[in-house]
Amino acid sequence: TAPSAPGNLVCSNKTSTSVTLTWNPSFDNFSGIKKYWVFRVAPEYDYWLGDTTTTSQVISGLSPNTTYTFKVGAIDNGYDGNQSGFTYITVTTNP
Repeated sequence: TAPSAPGNLVCSNKTSTSVTLTWNPSFDNFSGIKKYWVFRVAPEYDYWLGDTTTTSQVISGLSPNTTYTFKVGAIDNGYDGNQSGFTYITVTTNP
């Protein structure tokens, strides 16, 4: 079965060109969590920003005073790599 979606996604720090996203761990009662995928949501398609085994990600290279939407999902350790649903957050960088 798929893991739970990451919980309580927040922006724990931001500057004019970067944000730090933090979330509560996902849960998978069979194989555990392998990693989290982080994306920037855009109208044409979502940009993969990388994956992490921790529950936070620093995203840099952003533009000042700009609103971005990000999403985070979990992948489990199972042989078929089940994916959770995504959790979303919208953040505006500092001027």
